[in-house]
Amino acid sequence: MNIMLIDSNFHGANDSFTCFIREIREALLNIKHNVYLVTTEEDIHNVYQHKNIDFSLGIGKYPLYNKKYALCDFYNKLHYQWIIDNPLKIKCPVNIKNLIPILIDQEFIMLHKTNGRKPLYLPLGVSLKKNKTEELQYRKKGVVFSGQVKDLSILAQKINANEFANGIWHFINDYCVNLDESYIKTLVSYLKLIPNKYRTDFFSLTNSYIRSYKRHFVLNKINRFPLILIGEIPGVLLNKENVCYLGKLTYQNSNMVFAKYTHVLNISPNYSYCLHDRILRALSAGCHVISDYIPIAEQQFGNFYRSFKYRDLATNDFMLDSMFEEEIKDREKYPNYLQNYCWESLLQLICEDYKRRGIQYD
Repeated sequence: MNIMLIDSNFHGANDSFTCFIREIREALLNIKHNVYLVTTEEDIHNVYQHKNIDFSLGIGKYPLYNKKYALCDFYNKLHYQWIIDNPLKIKCPVNIKNLIPILIDQEFIMLHKTNGRKPLYLPLGVSLKKNKTEELQYRKKGVVFSGQVKDLSILAQKINANEFANGIWHFINDYCVNLDESYIKTLVSYLKLIPNKYRTDFFSLTNSYIRSYKRHFVLNKINRFPLILIGEIPGVLLNKENVCYLGKLTYQNSNMVFAKYTHVLNISPNYSYCLHDRILRALSAGCHVISDYIPIAEQQFGNFYRSFKYRDLATNDFMLDSMFEEEIKDREKYPNYLQNYCWESLLQLICEDYKRRGIQYD
């Protein structure tokens, strides 16, 4: 197939999107497709006009318009767009008739206004290119967390300055009583009662505060084992005696750190019916994963994945001793099922979906 890969207009956390685009291009070439990587509108017009493109593919937002038409509609070609965060944040347009959304979380459909086309549900993939990694028994004992944790006092100030502060705090206080509940389901029920002019701020502020609240809560429960932190971390967490702070690293360098330690910690964003790329990349690096409860991961990853529920952490620290004992015992069972989540496998599913839709273009 001839596939146009549209370079992202958004770099993501620590150049993650640049990494994704590079890996997608390599994977498409590996499975013998012709790939046309484009970065500008001029490039896109040129490829559409001179190459027999089957479909185009992108990640994040779709910004490519020619006057009132999205370019995929202007040229009447299907475009697949990976929606890699909450649809209220990505703001995926619904007036593009040829856009096929690829949702990484099963609950995103509750917030994504459809254009009538059935979405795909696929996680972001991993590269199975073999990197040099230490065997588990030779690795440093420790738990790596890579992500953004904001200062709760600063977030509280932003909420208090908002015109709808009382409603925002009401939602946060209700939700934080049971952090194991679905944020998206709870949000949808609240949004029905909120005037339209407050909804954008309501989502943005509750999402940001609750995400960081969860991460503060979990990280403060790890006191006995080395905790390696990467990313934007507030000073209150850096004062813990067991913390080693590596600062902000590129996405690729963060993955290299994973391969040096025995465990990776996943504290999900406010969606949990998906396989976060942090989980898949940690498994690909040969790590054991500790994560808040994610049903689909619990079912698939066995002894390489251990989960917790927030209600249990209220009275218990992580039982990491038993996890370390189990990892040596079960290491020969390292999951070959990651093959199902490599970019090549996921991109092949997209190609098969394109064929099934059976759309012929003039």
